[in-house]
Amino acid sequence: MGSHEMNVSHPTGGWNILHRNDSCGGPLELTVDGQLVISGFNNSFDGVGNDGMDVKKSHVYHKSGVAVFEGEGVLPSGPESGVWTSCRYSGNIARVTADFTVKKETVVKEGIECGSMTLHGKWTSVTVVPNFVKTDLSDGQVLHYEELPLAWIFEREDGFKFEIDTGFDLWRWQHSMDMGGATVDVSVFADHVDFKRHLLVVTDGGEEGVQPPTRDYRFCSQLAWSTPTLYAKEADMPELTHLEILPKGKGIDVKALSEKPAVSVDFSKLTAVDSMHVTHDGALQEALCWECNNTKLGAKRIIRQLAAKYAEGFLLIEGGMTPSVCDNGKHVDRPGKTVPHWDLNGITAFAAWARRCLGDGWKVVVKQPKPWDALPSLQGLFAENGFEIAQEQAEEDME
Repeated sequence: MGSHEMNVSHPTGGWNILHRNDSCGGPLELTVDGQLVISGFNNSFDGVGNDGMDVKKSHVYHKSGVAVFEGEGVLPSGPESGVWTSCRYSGNIARVTADFTVKKETVVKEGIECGSMTLHGKWTSVTVVPNFVKTDLSDGQVLHYEELPLAWIFEREDGFKFEIDTGFDLWRWQHSMDMGGATVDVSVFADHVDFKRHLLVVTDGGEEGVQPPTRDYRFCSQLAWSTPTLYAKEADMPELTHLEILPKGKGIDVKALSEKPAVSVDFSKLTAVDSMHVTHDGALQEALCWECNNTKLGAKRIIRQLAAKYAEGFLLIEGGMTPSVCDNGKHVDRPGKTVPHWDLNGITAFAAWARRCLGDGWKVVVKQPKPWDALPSLQGLFAENGFEIAQEQAEEDME
């Protein structure tokens, strides 16, 4: 297979993602406003990464307003263990899924990585979520994370931010390859940062190595970056009419709205049964979990009502879209179990769906409390997805 570049460029966001058809993993490069931000997003077995695997699939297509990369590769020798990767691009966000297949007699002598990358430029600080502890960075510094935070927010000397999120599937990262949880090393240099996310580190396997349990492993994550041109601001909104959410999941009353409505709603007021709430150790919290299907269904009804009647308008979401950690296993298809997850991915996926449903004629702003308002992923909610063309035409364009 010859090398062929596949570029994903947002029409108004100023960013470009590079993939190649001879590489089966995540983005090879991300540039924003012409400046290289990351390179070499890599999944690897013992140092054999995206470029070293036998590529079975590597292509880009558009679906539902989102640009999608899919790649699949297997190790060039020995058992056909490998990785399938999907990256979904919209607004200023990449939602990434990596499926690792470990075949029988797969021996690992060095380790397995998932979502390692290089951040280019001079990065001056990193803030970890949920505690929002900020650490100043300097050349030669090495940070080790034995337990993964929910997110890292790296800030460059010019104020640009790059966000790396652990996925909604916290329980998977905590168990990793069933041989200890995932870990991260951040090595700081004068002109770049190396981010290494390890699913397995082999320290005492000797010459024989270790054999991870034979099965398939899935890990989700997310990337987001500063894109101010895509952000909508509350200050640009006209005078708004607050709409109360109707009981029993009936959405909102849109009958009396003007031709181009300017309205506000509060998603925290969605009609909710106990099973929709965030739980910690069985105790119900006030927030609703966005990994719960019923939460998304209630919010989708409101968006559909607005989209069905009005081609354009202004919408302020006053609350209810701040991420939370929850352990109700029912939300992630494990009813009756305590399964830790967090719902940022659910929020960003819903916002991408809602933008496509509403169309380009709606301006949408989401209020976020401090310090959550500093996350690029939350700043860009409901931004223009950027890839609103028919799937068939998109696939033709990528050939």
